[in-house]
Amino acid sequence: MVNVRVKGRVRPPPRIRYEQTHPVIAIRVDNETAERLRALAKESGKSLATLFKENLDLQEEHHNEVWLKGRDEGRKEHQIWYYCAVCSKRIDVIPNSDSHKAIIKYMKEHSWGHGACHTG
Repeated sequence: MVNVRVKGRVRPPPRIRYEQTHPVIAIRVDNETAERLRALAKESGKSLATLFKENLDLQEEHHNEVWLKGRDEGRKEHQIWYYCAVCSKRIDVIPNSDSHKAIIKYMKEHSWGHGACHTG
């Protein structure tokens, strides 16, 4: 086993591997936040790293929920659709799909445009 000397200390290979897979992320916070973090860690019996991981998971989940909600609202408000001539159910037009391209072609062939463009 080969030990590596760094800054006057000898670090064994397992410690080196651990440090490579667990980088240090240092942050500065004000005293009040630091005390709140320490109190929560002590109260919960969790390490600061565990608290950060749990919060990161919550933030990612919240971000994804907000993103999906925004996407769904945008689709509901702005999506192009038409009804099936056979069953009368709604058909949503997917951007750049064959259906979308056919609509664009039809509108161009039949000179659809802005009202102002046709009256100008």
